[in-house]
Amino acid sequence: RPTPLSNAVVADVGECGSCATENPLVRLNTTKRSDIGDGANVQIGDTLTYTLTTVVAEGATTQDLILTDTLGTGLEFGNITNSGPFTAETGAAPELSFTLPAGTPAGSHSISYTAVVAENAPVRLSNSVVASNGDCISCSTENHIPPDVRISKSLVSEDGAVPGLAELGETLIFEIVLTNTGSAADGFSVRDVLDTDLVSELDRHI
Repeated sequence: RPTPLSNAVVADVGECGSCATENPLVRLNTTKRSDIGDGANVQIGDTLTYTLTTVVAEGATTQDLILTDTLGTGLEFGNITNSGPFTAETGAAPELSFTLPAGTPAGSHSISYTAVVAENAPVRLSNSVVASNGDCISCSTENHIPPDVRISKSLVSEDGAVPGLAELGETLIFEIVLTNTGSAADGFSVRDVLDTDLVSELDRHI
């Protein structure tokens, strides 16, 4: 428990019946968290919910607390899901401003909002908040977009007499498609194993 603020006077003559004052020191502690947790993997298109919580202790606030929350590149503001006693200003997104007014009583006060992982999102998504006063010990989050590689193979052309039927001597053309909706995939390779009755055109020219 913090030491209250005190102020005292001593008179060298006469009496001093009420010569000291004492006031509690209001404490503010702000934290930030996401619904999926710091460091967790996300995908493009995911909706994340962020919650800012300010704990007021030792009395009501005496001045406004302004939380300036900045969404990192690749995060698009969604909407406020729970404002609590905060006043939200989101028109300047990705910089958001949340105000806890003076006179807010002691207790835990929260505001929550959503953000969507955009198409241009980098590998690392960051989100941080700065408090105008008080402590802000855990006030940033970071999440990651892992590679999301998918592969498909299809027959796109054949020169035989009967469509859909493999014939001796005909040429089949296959297409292999790789798609990646996540971060860059380094060192990715594909191994295509042909049936024993098929001969690769690449092998014929070796």
